[in-house]
Amino acid sequence: MLILKYFYWIDKNWQQHHALLRCKHFEEQSKNAINLWNEIESIFNEFDLIIGDTPITTDEGANVKASLKDEIRLPCMAHRCSTALEMAWEATTKKNSEFDQLVNNISSLRSFIAHSGGIQASLPKTIKKNSATRPWRSYYIVNESGKSIFVNNISSCVFAWKTIYLEALL
Repeated sequence: MLILKYFYWIDKNWQQHHALLRCKHFEEQSKNAINLWNEIESIFNEFDLIIGDTPITTDEGANVKASLKDEIRLPCMAHRCSTALEMAWEATTKKNSEFDQLVNNISSLRSFIAHSGGIQASLPKTIKKNSATRPWRSYYIVNESGKSIFVNNISSCVFAWKTIYLEALL
């Protein structure tokens, strides 16, 4: 886990500014609420900030929420939007079998190309892989890259699709 401490402020001319105060790597076993709070407190002390006067924006991790239980904690809107979009994507794949099939086929195509040993060299772009940290964004990128390769390189893709289809039948 990586802890980044950014501060944002607006000056008297209404110009937005930001600064990275500290970046620290936490080992997996040490990212409990107490250790996180100690790190947050040390940053506030180092920069002469008053803890109760400064709202803190975080993700929804239980350990992070617990570390700030007595402070002003605001949920990160980017994380909230990511969660909402991920849930919408998953709901769409469950309700729309054609969309689900498209997603699965592009994933299968990507896997096949990655393990083929030669197809990727003939394609101008790669089919992107999903990212666990930003799944909704990566789903979109994966599908757009798959569509782009398919449309622009139909002969290579038809070969790959036929191979995947034949493997599925066997």
